[in-house]
Amino acid sequence: MAVTPKSECDKRLELELGKAEGASLHLEQEQWLSDHCVVCEACEIERDVLSVLADDTGPGAARELDELSRRRLVEDIVARADALIFDDELDSEEPPKAGRFSMATRFAAIGAAAAVVLLTFGVWKFQRAPSLQLQAPPAQMAHSVPPAQDISGGFALISGDVSVEGIAASFDGRLELGQLLETGQGRAVVALPTGIQLSLGPETKASLDRPDEDHLEIILTRGDLLASVDPARQGPLLSVVTPSGRVRVTGTVFSVTSREERMDVRVLRGKVEVEDGGDKVHKLRAGKALSLGNGSEQRGLEELEEESLWVDVERFELLSAQDEALVEIGSVPSGALVEIDGCFLGATPLLAAVRPGHRRLTLKVGKDEMVRELIDVGSGAYLSRMFDLHDLDAGAADEEAKLKLSENRGSPEARLSAPDLLRRAQKQRRATNWRAAAASLKRLVREHPRSAEAMTGRVSLGVIELEKLRSPASALRRFNSYLSSRGRGPLAQEALYHKARALRTMGRFKDEKQTLEQFVDRFPKAIQITQIQNRLEQLD
Repeated sequence: MAVTPKSECDKRLELELGKAEGASLHLEQEQWLSDHCVVCEACEIERDVLSVLADDTGPGAARELDELSRRRLVEDIVARADALIFDDELDSEEPPKAGRFSMATRFAAIGAAAAVVLLTFGVWKFQRAPSLQLQAPPAQMAHSVPPAQDISGGFALISGDVSVEGIAASFDGRLELGQLLETGQGRAVVALPTGIQLSLGPETKASLDRPDEDHLEIILTRGDLLASVDPARQGPLLSVVTPSGRVRVTGTVFSVTSREERMDVRVLRGKVEVEDGGDKVHKLRAGKALSLGNGSEQRGLEELEEESLWVDVERFELLSAQDEALVEIGSVPSGALVEIDGCFLGATPLLAAVRPGHRRLTLKVGKDEMVRELIDVGSGAYLSRMFDLHDLDAGAADEEAKLKLSENRGSPEARLSAPDLLRRAQKQRRATNWRAAAASLKRLVREHPRSAEAMTGRVSLGVIELEKLRSPASALRRFNSYLSSRGRGPLAQEALYHKARALRTMGRFKDEKQTLEQFVDRFPKAIQITQIQNRLEQLD
């Protein structure tokens, strides 16, 4: 006879109560408990309540939490139990049946039990840890922020015009409480250490606030914000505050757009609560949108809206890695659209903390694909690419025909222009034909040594020889050639950095140290500074 969902829940409760009374469970029973709680949110909440109510001296994850995290856990249990009742009411189009009413009552009891723990938390804290009462917060702290918890945000993406307090944003800086972040025509992704990722679109102004230890606020003055909040995180409750209202959330993916006296909220995952500035609270679940302005309007997400949100979520997935590599993409002229593995990141100049692996880099101008290249992104590495896009889209078909014609003639003496050779090298590099690309760049440097294309080609050739052809000595000559003739050129930073890498590969550590010290002196705000300073400490 098949087991009904209700009897499965009863079975789980019996096993949990047995454990609480000291009974030991078989391995199969423990595995069944774990699997059941994955698919039954009500039982998962009940299990959390039992964990919180259990004796503090016993084993279990709940006792490993600090004071604030334990309280946050209880508040989360209350919110989740309330959400289950809320969903039950939304999904029901009929009067509740006996079994349905029984489950709703059960959820309410779960929330009530957790609420009792929450209300008596201060008593528990006094009885279990009286020493905590003696640790008063410092009087000079403007906010009740625990000193051990860093709430500042680190950048995972900087594209185009992004500033913090009017100063250009950089990867060696952070977004601190109270600082104004503006994206201008660019975009940014900020990762907070509390399991929150924020994506800010163009023309957006936002800042972080911490009114007390239990709450974190994002003040969105204007623009577009997408937030991804880990539902399993430990930390303060998150709110997004706009001139038109407030959005409260525990764990979800949602976007907020603030324009003058209007606010639009879209929920992709989870649930949020929206306060409209008055007494009314709107509850939104996944797939719903709410507009506040002259009145309120709740509706379903349109297909294009949902697709746009998923693009931003994919950006989080690409950028959110602990052992990320730093990728810097530049172009002449700037403003080229950058995609990595088909995920749009922004426009050049661009800095991104990318998950390691083999990645596909694409640059577009308008709808035209100008560059396609496979890049190897190593853990903790720094990868820099600069592309000269001048006139690449002008007469592309004619130029391709010229190249084929000269190749068909079979004459090595057929003279190609500098732009022709650069295009050929870029095409060969996109096809990962590194030896052919190097040959084209060598010919470019040999036949047109004073051209702007040859200057760019020297650095590109050096990078290929260093990274793909394992020829550090030859690469070193390329970088030195560029630095001696164009020491202040647009690729000087890249050439100097790769020069140090070539010296390291050759075992010339004294020369590597001198080059790195020169780099720090010339480019103190470069993205590679932290990495270089760590290397200098190793060389001392």
